[in-house]
Amino acid sequence: MAKTLTHIIISCIVMFLLVLTVCLVEVRWSPAEHTLAFSLPLLLLGAVAIALCNRSTIRFTIGDLLILLWGVYYFGRIWVGAEYPCATTALQSMMMILLFFVLRILFSCATDYGLLSTVLVVGILLCGGMEAISGLSQLFMHSSRHAQFLLTGSFLNPGPYSAYLAVAIAIGMAWNPHTDWGNLLRKMLLAVMLVALSLTWSRAAFVAIGIVGLWYFRKAYWKIRYPLWGAVVVVGIVLYLLKQDSADGRLLVWQSALHSWCGSPVWGVGIGGFPKAYSDGMESLYHATADINQLMPADVVEYAFNDLLKVLVEQGIVGLLLALTTIGVLLYHLYRCSRPLFLGMTALLLFSLFSYPMEQFPYRILVVLVAAYAESTVAHAQKSSTTHRWLPLCALLLVPLTWGVYQQVGKRVDMDKEYKMFSHMNDQVFIQDFYDLLPYGQDDPAYLFRFGKLLQAHGRYTDSNAMLRRGAAISSDPMFYVLMGNNYTAQGYYEEAEAAYWEAYRRMPNRLYPLYQLMTLYHTMGDRERTKEMAHRVLEKREKVASLATEEMKERAKKLLKLLENEI
Repeated sequence: MAKTLTHIIISCIVMFLLVLTVCLVEVRWSPAEHTLAFSLPLLLLGAVAIALCNRSTIRFTIGDLLILLWGVYYFGRIWVGAEYPCATTALQSMMMILLFFVLRILFSCATDYGLLSTVLVVGILLCGGMEAISGLSQLFMHSSRHAQFLLTGSFLNPGPYSAYLAVAIAIGMAWNPHTDWGNLLRKMLLAVMLVALSLTWSRAAFVAIGIVGLWYFRKAYWKIRYPLWGAVVVVGIVLYLLKQDSADGRLLVWQSALHSWCGSPVWGVGIGGFPKAYSDGMESLYHATADINQLMPADVVEYAFNDLLKVLVEQGIVGLLLALTTIGVLLYHLYRCSRPLFLGMTALLLFSLFSYPMEQFPYRILVVLVAAYAESTVAHAQKSSTTHRWLPLCALLLVPLTWGVYQQVGKRVDMDKEYKMFSHMNDQVFIQDFYDLLPYGQDDPAYLFRFGKLLQAHGRYTDSNAMLRRGAAISSDPMFYVLMGNNYTAQGYYEEAEAAYWEAYRRMPNRLYPLYQLMTLYHTMGDRERTKEMAHRVLEKREKVASLATEEMKERAKKLLKLLENEI
């Protein structure tokens, strides 16, 4: 009876965590993350209590050790380097590490790991089905969370959304239920998820499912491998041509970031430094590239579009080796204990090579759940163990950490709510409110940009530039430098303004606005020759995206040229 109750409790906790993965995803802190932060201390105390009551033993594995080592290196890198403010990222990572070890304690109480595997498989499939149904309902009701896309599920765009479907489809592909109703459920869920996935047009998801499917059905496909390989090549070319600008943009992101990483290959540029590394790399490529058209796909990015590349750039070779070793060990253990979950995590790993799933809260939960299950299954087969007497000590060490994380997350959630109340108000009375919340917003580029604009609007140009410099250190958006140039212009510091505008252009050479601002600056300075030169560059510039604003800039350049010619 005690074992049955224990398995019911474990299953309920697993389903609770899976439900959090289908809650609405937000830009910074979502309600689901706040809920998890609040639940962590309770989950820890509950896990320890259950383990003590069942007199469970905790067996540590090589996977546990690697995760702990990677975590120590990660936070040590933040502590020693501290190149960039990254409190939000650090808190999110700490939550996941704590959750992993809480689940390891909890799963050590299980005796039927086959049942636990079924709960995870069925739970993820049901959540994938919910996401698919949610996306299809958005398609018919025109209620997507992004105005430019037809379906996004609980996510903010179809990219991360498609990853959830890909993971669930890969798991369902390999799951072999032993009952008719289970097989019927599997087929129904797979059908609706495949329909939803096809509507996302996610190339990363198609590639992940394709590779996983070829490996899983490798015996069947071997007879037709040559025509199939030809079809794969053709489909790959078609997918590239359908979204060539997007693909070229990602290649440029990787090239630029690696260019910066070469300056610090062993330890990386620092946690939270990827956007700045990409921006610095773009400036270096601008100086090294003769043809500016090669840089036309450039855009402002927050993510690396390759999670392992981000690890390499921010944490260096040391961090990447730890990451690859940890991933390899976890996948090996998972392959031995659950093929469906192994395929699901493999699909997620493949997807992460072209996108940013691990930047999203739901996928971090999925990975932690599956990793804790895999290591618990391996540990259960080991002979060596630690006694249950170590559990109170674990609780003493982890409870303060879980409680501290909950308090910090709560403060940042409250900060976000308070900030949204006055973020679009331009009254100078809110300047002090911005300063009060600055300790919690100094790693948020949007917050620093809005603060800089507010200070600029009220003539506090030096203070505005101080905030804008902070933002430029954690963002790839050239508008930080443009606003700094505007501040210098307003103060009459024309040389500094010119340098800021050129900095903005070099970091994003497909933008027209920095050149337009330079033209205006030279006209203000009375420099006719450089004004005419810049006006011609504005007119000749091929912008990445034409808009009403770019048309107005070019029209202004034409009028200015006519005015200068008439003055001769």
